[in-house]
Amino acid sequence: MNRSALLATASAFAALAPLSAGAVTLDWSVSGLGSGTITATTPGVAGVHTATGITGTFQGSGLTLLPANSWGGNDNLVYYPVSASPTGLNLLDFDGVSFSYNGGKGVGNLYGYTTGATPGSCCTVAAYQVKYNSQNSGKTTHGTVASASVSVAATPLPASLPLFAGGAAVVGLVARRRKKKAAAVAGA
Repeated sequence: MNRSALLATASAFAALAPLSAGAVTLDWSVSGLGSGTITATTPGVAGVHTATGITGTFQGSGLTLLPANSWGGNDNLVYYPVSASPTGLNLLDFDGVSFSYNGGKGVGNLYGYTTGATPGSCCTVAAYQVKYNSQNSGKTTHGTVASASVSVAATPLPASLPLFAGGAAVVGLVARRRKKKAAAVAGA
């Protein structure tokens, strides 16, 4: 293989390196009520992720993610880094992420808000709450989220992608060789 072919093959593999994707996970807990993890997709807009799943328990029951705009005005958005959020301070906005529990008999919404006069002031603090309705009582109750943290996990490349790139490079090299050979025969 000549130098330009090696360079082309190396370039094809190097171009694949930035294709690794990441998922954002938001771990949360509410004292005495429950805890869980929200998984969100890689952003279409920098720092704005859409929740795609939720695991954990609330009042002893498993959780199911509700679609956007289904309860509490939820938009199911997770902001990471927090500077991408509307307030610049929270992992969740005021619309939050909604879920059902107790076999769909209860609904909840995790959301973020700020305390203090204005974002960025000395007294503004990021805070999180959960509002929930057991649908048995018919009233909405609020609880304070004790902790919320986010992490970004790398999603590996599919194993077939480098194989495809290698195959494409080989096909390109064979085509180039045939073209050179045809030109040499025509010139003779």
